Amino acid sequence: MVTGVFVLSRLAYAAAGIRFDAQALHPVGLSQDQWQMLDVHLLAHHLVQSLWYLNSQPPLENLFCGLLLHLPLGFQQPAAAAFFWMLGLTLACTTYLLLLELNAPIWVAIVVALIVVLNPATILYENWLSWSYPAAVLLTAGSYSCARFLRTRRPGWGLAGFTCFAAVVLDDSTFQWPWLIAVLFVTFLAMRPAWRQVVTLSAIPVLLVAGWYAKDAVLFGMETTSSWVGMNLASTTLSLAPADQLAGLLRQGRIGPIVKDGAFASIDKYDPRFVRVSLSGVPALDARFKSDGATNYNNLVYVDASNEFLHDDVAYITSHPAAYAYNASLGARVWFVPSDQYPLASDNYAGNLSHIADYRKLFDVGVLWQVHQSSLVGFRAATKGAAPSAGVLSYFTIVVYLLAVGLTPLAIYRRRRSPIFAGTMTIMLLTVVYSYASTSLISLGDNMRFQFELGSLPLALAAATLSAVFRTTRDPTSAGSTVPDGRLPQEAT
Repeated sequence: MVTGVFVLSRLAYAAAGIRFDAQALHPVGLSQDQWQMLDVHLLAHHLVQSLWYLNSQPPLENLFCGLLLHLPLGFQQPAAAAFFWMLGLTLACTTYLLLLELNAPIWVAIVVALIVVLNPATILYENWLSWSYPAAVLLTAGSYSCARFLRTRRPGWGLAGFTCFAAVVLDDSTFQWPWLIAVLFVTFLAMRPAWRQVVTLSAIPVLLVAGWYAKDAVLFGMETTSSWVGMNLASTTLSLAPADQLAGLLRQGRIGPIVKDGAFASIDKYDPRFVRVSLSGVPALDARFKSDGATNYNNLVYVDASNEFLHDDVAYITSHPAAYAYNASLGARVWFVPSDQYPLASDNYAGNLSHIADYRKLFDVGVLWQVHQSSLVGFRAATKGAAPSAGVLSYFTIVVYLLAVGLTPLAIYRRRRSPIFAGTMTIMLLTVVYSYASTSLISLGDNMRFQFELGSLPLALAAATLSAVFRTTRDPTSAGSTVPDGRLPQEAT
């Protein structure tokens, strides 16, 4: 049923005029340029070298776009659209199957999967060439694969799960090595009798991630997969600081004058006044502009500038912790705005938004419990420090998170003797809490997009938790059951 609804809904969207937005492959004008992508000319003609010297982002999106650009022009957009369509089908199916692995009733699994499939945010991100949709699918598919691995102990499922989680780190800069190590540690604990199998199967994915970190450390002195950490953190610190606060810190010598120009300014604002870098001979690092005229944010200048901002960010946080806490709380609240209201400069998802405007409003009001829509919430929070109004929040999403974060630990504790349920739910809960906390603390403005990148994990957590609680209420003896959580024949009826 889930597959059928997915296919029919996509046909209906196509009939309504939805088309895959691959403008970033051949940008015309600055509005179509994607900051996270290297110059498309370099991806087309110097792919390996440019990826090796990529510092601004993890490599997978640029690798994918580079491979697309090596296809004949007429095949690039269809190939990207087909790949993202398959990602959407994977998201739908793994959401459904994940809930079955967690012993949720079939009807619950179907309802949750259909909410994900029919969410207007899903169709918008499914038709937008970016790293967000793959991240959402990888997290959901990885959780399902780990659940299957815990139940069957088949190496293929373990390798699939660890590969998905490693790929998330190499796709989305939100997810860094501490999260990956934590996920592996939970799996290790759940599979203690077979710990050698966990180590063996996770070795190659972990080594690939470790290799990328080592490359970044040697070439750029970085400890993360993105050189923008300091500039991103400035959105919750220096960017919203009153002028008198900054002036006071400048007089005290606690921050540098680079803050006056702001994060992500043009290269000539930083070089040579605040940072000095020598030409490397690598276009991806030396070019100040891309071939479309947009700024090359992979330029070496931004590595040093971001480090300067990181130093000043920390100084601001220690000097004005209350102001920082308030700014971080803004991001935590913007998170609960529906993801379909994340604004894109590229003409509202290449015009796709206009084709489903009425449906989006109906879904956001009827399913997500949002009073009125606004695509300016993140912008106002990031530029003016304005908190989202009560009417733009999704109260359905708030309830889902309250259930997922508040009630799931109890369900895990009650089913702690079941490694399948407890292990999988702990991985999912850890991922949700990590993403919500880390992005709220570091970045302000894009938080509703960060919410989408979790895929179906929050809703699946809430649904599986409620199912487990109701089952325990009806049958108290099931709370401490040691029976594996696979879909037993009598449960599948």
